[in-house]
Amino acid sequence: MNSENFYDCIAEQYDTYFQDVESKEQDLRVANHIKHFKDSHVLDIGCGTGLLLEMFDIKKYTGIDPSQGMLDVLLNKFPNKHIECCSFEEYMGSASDYDVLISLYGSISYVQPYMFNLFDKWILKNKDYFFMFYTNGYDPITYAKACKNNKFNNLEEYDLVSGNCYIEGNYTIYTSLTL
Repeated sequence: MNSENFYDCIAEQYDTYFQDVESKEQDLRVANHIKHFKDSHVLDIGCGTGLLLEMFDIKKYTGIDPSQGMLDVLLNKFPNKHIECCSFEEYMGSASDYDVLISLYGSISYVQPYMFNLFDKWILKNKDYFFMFYTNGYDPITYAKACKNNKFNNLEEYDLVSGNCYIEGNYTIYTSLTL
């Protein structure tokens, strides 16, 4: 079973997996870091069922996810949002259309490693990006593969187009922001 089919199968109950106190606390911490993006034109990579939209009413929003099941749940909650059923690799939008790229939690781990080489092109055209990996000792699969070939080479001194890496409790946050 590929990841799209897996997420299609669990889409209807997916949100219930994250109703515990720890998950809600994590969401509040994330929301605090990204609250100033709510008025930006956002590309949400791996948007799933719409966690970012639950945090903020983002007027100019595009969500992409390869799971149609997850997107159906998002559209049920937020019927007027623009979404596309595709992976980041398949996405045909233009970087210049967005002010910010956001990929919360481990969503970015589904992006193919060669795309990290293209992130420079996307990020240079955008004011901000925000990738969040979480839990001490956890690195998304793509991170490990990408370390061999590009700028994702040192967790303590992460730098991608004047980017920053923060280790905050159980979170590792890659961002262009000074937090």
